[in-house]
Amino acid sequence: MITSWFTFIISYNSPVVEFLNCQSSTIGERLIKIGAKVGIPAHGKCQFLFEMAGSASITLNAVETGSFLENTSWVDGMLKSISPTQEEYMNHFLTIINNWEKATGHIIKNQAANIKGSVIVQQNGVHATNEWKYAKPAMN
Repeated sequence: MITSWFTFIISYNSPVVEFLNCQSSTIGERLIKIGAKVGIPAHGKCQFLFEMAGSASITLNAVETGSFLENTSWVDGMLKSISPTQEEYMNHFLTIINNWEKATGHIIKNQAANIKGSVIVQQNGVHATNEWKYAKPAMN
């Protein structure tokens, strides 16, 4: 909640931003200017983090409330953008993915990558390890 207030203060050229003489056209530039004034540098690509914050919040809320678990075909429908709601979630996913790549420099849509790893699944207090490998992952 408090981060919402901090974000609101720098989301436009508010009186606080004007008092600090850190006006700018974007929230990221305002944060960078304020950080420079107080001696705490902001992330150089914080604009992308701000741009994905709303979509990340909506997506995480849907995960936490179980919206994706109600129906196994729901995620499949979302990926195919069948209903307006599913299309909206797909747009949020794409916003997160695109801005994450820009903010971190980690390309997660690289289909040529050969990603390997392991997933630990906990069921009823028992850990089970499942090995996985994708030759050409769609989004990983």
